[in-house]
Amino acid sequence: MGKNIKDKDRVAVKLKSDIPLKVLIIFIDQDLSKYKGKREIPEEDIASVPMQAFWNGIKNEGWPAHAPAGGVKGFAGVMGTSLATNIDGEFSESSFAVLSKEYMILSLRMGYHFTSVEAMCTDISSNNYIRFQCKGGGASLERRTRRIRLFIDLLKSMGFGHTGKGDFIDARLAYQDRSALTKSLHMLGRVTMITKQLDMALSNDSITQWYINEFKKKLGLAEEGGMPDA
Repeated sequence: MGKNIKDKDRVAVKLKSDIPLKVLIIFIDQDLSKYKGKREIPEEDIASVPMQAFWNGIKNEGWPAHAPAGGVKGFAGVMGTSLATNIDGEFSESSFAVLSKEYMILSLRMGYHFTSVEAMCTDISSNNYIRFQCKGGGASLERRTRRIRLFIDLLKSMGFGHTGKGDFIDARLAYQDRSALTKSLHMLGRVTMITKQLDMALSNDSITQWYINEFKKKLGLAEEGGMPDA
């Protein structure tokens, strides 16, 4: 939908960051008249509790220096997907976020991965939730499916429930207080970064399980489930 917005430069501002993602932000509760000229907003000016928490997780993990090694078959799978997919140039480069102080919906595009994160973060726990959806990838369906299996394992350890199959996941977390929800969003931002293009490397189930175990150690996720202690 964001791709079809007319006069995007008038209603959106570009997120200014050293993370190489083009993110256009549309605020629904702020006056953007002060962002003139290039119309860029610094990361520290993001007046959205959920977006700030998620983006801080991305920043904390940092942009991967290189894609995971996937071997010749992994590279061939990426090339096959690339040649078979007709993607509009602008959409392939842009991500969109619609934000307010307590709400976010982010459509994140990284290569052939489509990720959507929606969250509400208020002082009322019963109103709070995160919904995470992910689909796609540059490798074969078998490798993309393994990446989803990895997501399921990590998100389950964070307390998320999920549905979906194949290379698609729809995961949800709700009824957390403000502090716990922002912590989960921060962790989700980190997960989003460490799994970037990982499908290229997941050539078998053993390698997939190795990555799951290593990421749990890296993220401090307890094996029995639940977020790590503060």
